[in-house]
Amino acid sequence: VVREAAARRGLRVTRGGRFHHLTGATDKGRAVRQVLTLLGPDGSIGLGDAENDLGLLGAVDRPILVPRPNGSIDPALAAAFPAASRAPAPGPEGWNQAVLSALGG
Repeated sequence: VVREAAARRGLRVTRGGRFHHLTGATDKGRAVRQVLTLLGPDGSIGLGDAENDLGLLGAVDRPILVPRPNGSIDPALAAAFPAASRAPAPGPEGWNQAVLSALGG
């Protein structure tokens, strides 16, 4: 019901790691594509843990999925990126380890 009401007003509802987000006609993927236009697209890496990261992960060369606190991967991300790398742990610890690994450290 909320998604339909938002859509009638030109808005979108997406699920994040903890909250639902109400946004306009933009997403993280659009922002990343704009940055990559300025910096160049080669070698881009993106990390995400929830549905609201779908656009971001789709815009980068190397998507990395970060597990939830219980260790599972968000089903929407797992379905959209079955071959993506996975961070070794949830939250900031997993994010940090994944970034260090991606940078060769």
